[in-house]
Amino acid sequence: LASLAHDHAAAERLYREALDLRAGPEAYAPVDLAASMSNLGLALLSQGKVAEAEPQIEAALERYRAVLGPHHPTVAAVLSNLGQAQIR
Repeated sequence: LASLAHDHAAAERLYREALDLRAGPEAYAPVDLAASMSNLGLALLSQGKVAEAEPQIEAALERYRAVLGPHHPTVAAVLSNLGQAQIR
């Protein structure tokens, strides 16, 4: 909902909350954690916080590669997101 309203700060907060939940003591599936990391990276990127966004997207990329393999479409999408961070 925050993304639909273009409230990037609220989206960032919600993604951070999701990441905390997924990385907690009952650690969820690595793909779920990677999704939250990637979403947080995109929210940070949309706010121009490139230095904070890149590590989140890179970490998500490594998790996706480890779980899904290097040729999965999700890996390609996250590589594209990382490319966006590189050109900002």
